[in-house]
Amino acid sequence: MVSLKKGQKVSLKKKSGSQLNKIFFGLNWGMITKKNFLFGESKISVDFDISIVLLDKQNNILETIYFRNKTAPGIKHHGDDQSGDEKDDGLDNEVIELLLSDINPKTVNIGLLLNSYLHQKLDSVPYAGCRVFEGSVDKPTNILAKVDIANSVQFKGKESIIMGTLRKEGDSWEFVCVAEPTNATTITQLGRDYVNFVKDN
Repeated sequence: MVSLKKGQKVSLKKKSGSQLNKIFFGLNWGMITKKNFLFGESKISVDFDISIVLLDKQNNILETIYFRNKTAPGIKHHGDDQSGDEKDDGLDNEVIELLLSDINPKTVNIGLLLNSYLHQKLDSVPYAGCRVFEGSVDKPTNILAKVDIANSVQFKGKESIIMGTLRKEGDSWEFVCVAEPTNATTITQLGRDYVNFVKDN
């Protein structure tokens, strides 16, 4: 297993020379527990969203895949979770599947992004974490990168993150673990932040 930390990257070309073609981007989180003075505890729903942004060579946004636009060639959003888990089951609440060979051929950069739809701060949400992996939607077999959102000081008070970026060089892809918080409060703003990140890096 190769699990990257912030700033690290890995080629998706296998030792055999073939290209790793199918990967998944997943996000897991829980409901917020609120302690009540008279009535014990109550659970508060948390609505996080993951999204994918495709950029061409000129850093134009070709498409954004998210809960209102769930499919594009080579990409499938597997469903919108608007509450989070009452108990941590170890599974991702939202997953986006990428089949790299089928993605728009004009694409040279792919942003893996997440934001808080209800503007709940990332650090206030139990066991929030995202990962990039091989396998299947509910059975990861190889974790390429993971980010512990709930326990990372850098995400305190933030609502959005650029989790990672996929970069294409010729016929090969590499994944870079970015793990960078932004000040975006919407998916549109987060997409612009990703464009600026690519331009600067």
